[in-house]
Amino acid sequence: MASGEIPPPSTSADGDEEDGTSFKDAYAPLVLYEGKGEYRGTYNLILSDEHMVSCGRDKVFEENGRYGNGYGWGDIALCAVRKSAEPEIEGKIEMDPEGGSFFARSSNIDAIRALASLLHKACHEPEYLAELVKNAPFEFD
Repeated sequence: MASGEIPPPSTSADGDEEDGTSFKDAYAPLVLYEGKGEYRGTYNLILSDEHMVSCGRDKVFEENGRYGNGYGWGDIALCAVRKSAEPEIEGKIEMDPEGGSFFARSSNIDAIRALASLLHKACHEPEYLAELVKNAPFEFD
């Protein structure tokens, strides 16, 4: 696997936490999982292209001159983190958006969970997403 490449999700339990909740389902449609093998201790967050359209509400992006692709979601993530109660998590997360997917990784489980919560909220609360789209920087998109 090339340096910086995110390892594929496990086909096993997908990181069941001690309290019995699954990383995979806790932030749906985003997927959060811990890397396996040499990537253990690295937590990965993915919003795939198949889920961006349903939760991205493309009209919100279009109305603001943005694209609801991975790069657009990268900017949404930056805005959400910077407006959150924990803006310092930005330095603990590596964001790696692509045209068709948004990826983030961190060795800090609390930081990646905070990001997952913010993006989960954006996926499920259209008003929050609209606010983020309007205020997002153009750093990736």
